Parts: sequence; C-alpha cells; structure tokens
Amino acid sequence: MKTKVTFITAVLFFVSFFSSASVLSGEIPSQKKDTSLQIFDIRMNTDKLVVLRATTPKSSKRQSFIVKVYSEDGSLLYASTFIRKGDALIPFDISKFPKGKYTFYVHKGLKKVYSKEIVKGLNSKTQDMVVEIKK
Repeated sequence: MKTKVTFITAVLFFVSFFSSASVLSGEIPSQKKDTSLQIFDIRMNTDKLVVLRATTPKSSKRQSFIVKVYSEDGSLLYASTFIRKGDALIPFDISKFPKGKYTFYVHKGLKKVYSKEIVKGLNSKTQDMVVEIKK
C-alpha cells in the first residue's frame, strides 16, 4: 500500500512539474501560431502577356485574393477573385490594351497587399519585383 501511494505521488509530482514548466516557458501546447506567408510577383513576359505568381505556404487551407487592373486614367479594366490551394500562375492577356501604364492591385479581403505598375509598349528590365506579405 505504501508503494502505491509513493508511486502515485511521484507520478502526480512529475505531471504537475512538466505542465507548469511548459506554462512558465510561454508555450501553450493547445494553441498554434499562424505564420502563413504569401508572396505575390507580377512580371511582364511579353508585350502581350502579364503573369501573376501567387506563392502560398504549404497548408491545407485555401487562400483567396482579388486582382484588379486599372488604366492610366484610373478606370477599372478587370477584376476577379481567385481561390487557390497552393501556388498559382495566372496569365493576363493585355494584347488588346493600348500602349500605356496599367496598375495591377492584389487585395486580400478589403486590404490592398500588393501593387505593380506595368508599362505596355516599352521594353524595360526594371519591371520585375518580388514582395512578401505577412498575414
């Protein structure tokens, strides 16, 4: 009987010690921190094709974002919602657009998270840019 009491006391001591150690170190085992990161990159491949690359973290969740394209004078030319799981390459055919500047905006919900100005009709090597967005 004395051995059982000693054994149970020792087990309870170790259980309480390890559970209090995780609380003291700031770790809460049942909560997970969301560290999702999404990267958007818009590049002009040719004078007729613009490609949006959306890189998402490897997770089981679907990511959604909205793409809007505006002309130089501020008029909306295109808007669409994309829902993807994993990475996405989305082409935009701008062959029917006249020469000029076009701004691509990427929104997550109501928040604008990325923008890129594309100049059609000029061959510029300075148009490539990668931006990381932390959620």
